[in-house]
Amino acid sequence: MSRKPLIGAILASLLAIVVVGCGPSGTTVKLTLSASAEGRTVTVAGETDLPDSTWLCYELRRPGDITLFADGLIQVRSGRYERQVVLEDWPPGRVEVWLAFQTIPSCTLEGSRQQPPEVIKRFGEMGEKLVGDNVTRAGDMKRVELMTAVEVGD
Repeated sequence: MSRKPLIGAILASLLAIVVVGCGPSGTTVKLTLSASAEGRTVTVAGETDLPDSTWLCYELRRPGDITLFADGLIQVRSGRYERQVVLEDWPPGRVEVWLAFQTIPSCTLEGSRQQPPEVIKRFGEMGEKLVGDNVTRAGDMKRVELMTAVEVGD
């Protein structure tokens, strides 16, 4: 047997090991979430490395009560986002705050919006280019989601 095919096979095997060993390529997202309450007003805020005009989805809900629910969209500006949500008819108590970045921001009763073209190019139509510990799956879509809770008073 000639040495050339054998050397070629060994090199091809090593290349395959190196490519597989590098892991998935993709893009990570830095996203933080903080929530605070003053009376019945909850402030949802945080920082991110997402581009300006990126839409983030949020939901506020009372654990165990499907009738107490608020949602909407927040747009990123200069690496930050913030929204105040008034929970006028809600009784005092614990409120869960959920926030997500997804390439299809249709998570609200307000209607959906389109992400800027640079966001779709960077993360993929369905978030397929997203990687990292904070990435989750929702059906065929990948997204970054966070949750916290806050106590709402009178």
